[in-house]
Amino acid sequence: MENIDFVCLENLDAAQNVEVIDYLKNVLGHPVNEQIWNWEFNTNNNTVFTLLKDDKKIIATQSMLPIKLNIGDDIYSTAKSETSYLEAGYRGKKLFEKLYEFAIENIVKKGSVVVWGFTPAVKAWRNNFQFNVHEGLVKYIEIQTKYYSFSTAQKNSNSFLSVLIKYVGKNCLTLISKTKLLINLSKAKTINVYDELVNKNDLLYFYKSLREENKKLINIEMNEAYFDWRITKNPAIKYSTKFFYESNKIVGYTVYAINNDRLMIADLTYKNTIALKHIIKYLSNIKGEFTRLYYWGNDSCHLNNNIFSAFEKIGGKRKEDKSRNFIYKTFNNQNLNSLTDLKNWYINGLWTEGFYI
Repeated sequence: MENIDFVCLENLDAAQNVEVIDYLKNVLGHPVNEQIWNWEFNTNNNTVFTLLKDDKKIIATQSMLPIKLNIGDDIYSTAKSETSYLEAGYRGKKLFEKLYEFAIENIVKKGSVVVWGFTPAVKAWRNNFQFNVHEGLVKYIEIQTKYYSFSTAQKNSNSFLSVLIKYVGKNCLTLISKTKLLINLSKAKTINVYDELVNKNDLLYFYKSLREENKKLINIEMNEAYFDWRITKNPAIKYSTKFFYESNKIVGYTVYAINNDRLMIADLTYKNTIALKHIIKYLSNIKGEFTRLYYWGNDSCHLNNNIFSAFEKIGGKRKEDKSRNFIYKTFNNQNLNSLTDLKNWYINGLWTEGFYI
């Protein structure tokens, strides 16, 4: 314990951090290699990655990923808390608290005024770090959109009766969802759909128009650099993007990826109800090896609540994500009153680390 060192990595190139990458492979729940490391930690110069070492042995990690947020009418430098880990044998000694304060000190020096993230460990962030903690803020919802094969129903089941019940039950739900989808979306207008933005700044103008109607909206600054990093060049998820235009103006877009039997919707943002209905209709008709649509976000924000409600009308049921409780804290005496109203936070799948949604 006398040889504990606090380290803030100065060179974040993967080639210089093979030891850290090998360590993370054994403690994180997602793949880590040099390509993923460089994408996540070596793209933005303001990224912070800190370590605890006991006599040169890594025992803890904590990173801070810089993310620009639109908060009302202004753009702020913020940081997403990630890679929080401390080996079991060192817990209960306040070491992680000191490491976390060390990481915050370094990211605040680089200009961040808000640190935020998601965690199952609500007591630690509430009691030890004095963060604002909001349990159950984010929800998820999914709907069955494709018919269940008999062979799929047979998996993990030896009883013919249980297989038959599963097969019939799942397909009845799918039939109900499809019927409701046709009824609710039958009047959706025809809108042009593109794989890419017509103009590279269309998303910025799109969000500007959204904020004119939602003055206190808090959203990720969807500039070209962020979109390129988080979506286009993400080595962990192969995203697809669709942009929806009406009369040459963007009225919505979606970012999604197929993960096993789910089509995971990372982002579904829309200008009006007609655009929302059209996007859902488009997603439900995508061909692929999936049976369900899945969406995740803060349903207290009306933009998200409309999505959840639309999914509920076609058979979905919203549920709490208890593994990702939302946390945030302001620094440098920033008095951002709009943060306290959770309805302002437009949180969706893009706010996660980028390995599953």
